[in-house]
Amino acid sequence: MKIREVNEARWESGAPAISSRQSVAAVGKSARARLAAADPAIVAIRNLSSEGQRPTRIEMEAMIEDFDLVDANFIPRCNLIMNCIARLQIDTERGREQATGFLVAPGLLMTNHHVLPNAEAAIGGLAQFGYWHDIAGGDNPTVTFAMEADRFFVNDKELDFAVVALSPTATNGAALSERGYLKLSPGTGKTYEGKFVTIVQHPDGDYMQIALRENKVVTASQEEFVIRYTADTAHGSSGAPVFNDSFQIAALHSGGRIKRNEAGQFLLKSGEYVASVDDRDESDVVWEFNVGIRISRICAILPEMAAAQPGSWRPVVEAAMASGDVLSAAIARKGNSSAPISDGREGKLVEEVTQKRAVSAAGSASDGLGGLILPLALRVSLVGAPSDVAPVATAPERSTVKAEPPVDSTEAATFQIPVIFDDLPSRQGFKRKFLGKSAPMPKLTPQGEAIAAPLLDGGGTELKYNKFSVWMHAERRIALFTASNVDWRDRPKTVDGKSTDRDTLCGFPPDKRIYEQWVTDPRIAARHQLPDIFFTKDYYKPGSEAGAFDKGHIVRRDDVCWGDTFDDIQMGNGDTFHVTNCSPQIGAFNQAPKGQDNWGDLEVLVEKQTGLDKEKVVIYAGPIFGAKDRWFNGRDDDGAIRVQIPRAYWKIVVNKQGSAAGAYGFVLKQDIVPFTEDEFKITPNWRGELERISAIQDEMRGWIDLSELIAIDQYDEAIANADTM
Repeated sequence: MKIREVNEARWESGAPAISSRQSVAAVGKSARARLAAADPAIVAIRNLSSEGQRPTRIEMEAMIEDFDLVDANFIPRCNLIMNCIARLQIDTERGREQATGFLVAPGLLMTNHHVLPNAEAAIGGLAQFGYWHDIAGGDNPTVTFAMEADRFFVNDKELDFAVVALSPTATNGAALSERGYLKLSPGTGKTYEGKFVTIVQHPDGDYMQIALRENKVVTASQEEFVIRYTADTAHGSSGAPVFNDSFQIAALHSGGRIKRNEAGQFLLKSGEYVASVDDRDESDVVWEFNVGIRISRICAILPEMAAAQPGSWRPVVEAAMASGDVLSAAIARKGNSSAPISDGREGKLVEEVTQKRAVSAAGSASDGLGGLILPLALRVSLVGAPSDVAPVATAPERSTVKAEPPVDSTEAATFQIPVIFDDLPSRQGFKRKFLGKSAPMPKLTPQGEAIAAPLLDGGGTELKYNKFSVWMHAERRIALFTASNVDWRDRPKTVDGKSTDRDTLCGFPPDKRIYEQWVTDPRIAARHQLPDIFFTKDYYKPGSEAGAFDKGHIVRRDDVCWGDTFDDIQMGNGDTFHVTNCSPQIGAFNQAPKGQDNWGDLEVLVEKQTGLDKEKVVIYAGPIFGAKDRWFNGRDDDGAIRVQIPRAYWKIVVNKQGSAAGAYGFVLKQDIVPFTEDEFKITPNWRGELERISAIQDEMRGWIDLSELIAIDQYDEAIANADTM
């Protein structure tokens, strides 16, 4: 960027940084913040193992004394984070200008407010990764992504930061998720006076340059939102990350103070003093010190800003802040665990970090590909469960193409949010006339409406998605029932030149071990939903690494992945990964391979039957809520919770039979008997499991009216046919 303003108060050593906001000391009331102010060296020692790495002797000595050496692993770590830092190209009234930015969460890039003062400034903006010289001094291959401020854009002038969404795919087809991101840690004390920081930057849009520990921290007061660091031999670059020796981001580079003489003239590198440096390149002047905004202060307001954006961005930002950079992912893949650390002066143990899969207990870490590694530390228990119940290992949804790692594996599970389209309010939801005429469907009774979760905009209780709808039980926090339009007729494997396989629809890179992370729906209150953390940290007895539940799709993902365009199919795919469509089902019930004749098997048989018969169907499904359902001690985003788990699920399949419609109702339990479908004729071995729809209604406790479906129930005909087979 060109030099513009040179009289910012924050650039003056000793001047108040930002007078209109509270100081770091006032905001950070945690024990960690108090310790950082009292003894920053101890916090710095803790930071050495925050991502699971094992601190080396040299790193320990450098924390205790002024020690100018670093371990050789400093270089590969630096090389790793370079992939997340980009040269930015911005169109301005003054023409094309350049700056630096870096990825801070899946799909999101951070830079300065003075680089992107508003969303309009991002129009036409580009982020170019890999812009550095290769080993021979030539050009390294680059990839370029467009800024998409219409999907996400926030900024703050006083803290001089901006965060903008990038396009998921580069101009050459490369996936943004392959680059990973850098963690924004909300903790304080990542650096302090007398320590050194490293700046990885694109000064004036030039090839990437690294100010390798040439910047000594001169001020880092807890009373200010900035740190200042010398820049005798290297200047900063707008929007660059400022790292400590462990490659944690300590600050966002904002600007600097140029060296001046007694007359206030600015010193150029040519040795000349000039009265003005307006529109000079940053590389033209001699910098006295640089100024960076503390990342911990940005973290204090970023989640709330993300929550105000359209779509489900807040959980994405919070998960990335909890952990998730490329460094922690690389460490996790190595399977390291750090030894207890001594401060080296008092012989006192300051921390013991022993973490399974080398993941911080504070949250999730990254797979290095835009995904998340979730910590496996919390234990929960099933209240009232028989003591002799055998542990059941959790696994992904039945139809996943990814193999679940063994529960005793040392390799961390990697989670990533699938591609989910914004603008949920525009979804059309379940179409009642999908079969030609209005299909009979469940209706909420007045009692049912009373326990259904309302939409925050006052628009009723129906959550509309692409090709299906969900009605939520407010207290139980899972669906009362769902309604979906299902079409398995002649589905192509490629649409618009793109594969319709699971990974492609989810936006996952090929040949990577990734499991889907689900998101909440912002249209209803979070307290009415069981978040992803409930299912990923559902250990059901102390000492067990086996999860209790799958993330069971009530509306099957595959069932709504149909349409004329790839975007339409991908929208349906992504919508099924809202936790409103998630139900706690044990693996033996949810997954066809893990059980016999279960929920997953029924889904597969409906697919095969309707596909062969070339017919569309409507499917209604939901849990059976029993007053005496067992309680489960788990957690949500706010802490411990206690939830009743349904003992069974119901499914009603409606197909067109001539000019009318027919309905088949089932209650599925873990020991369900297998069946074979032939135009939904029930074989004898299904007779004991077939239910009158009126009996299903009796189980609804007066909440759901199935009278329209009772009128077309094929129970008697199915029983008669089963007796003659």
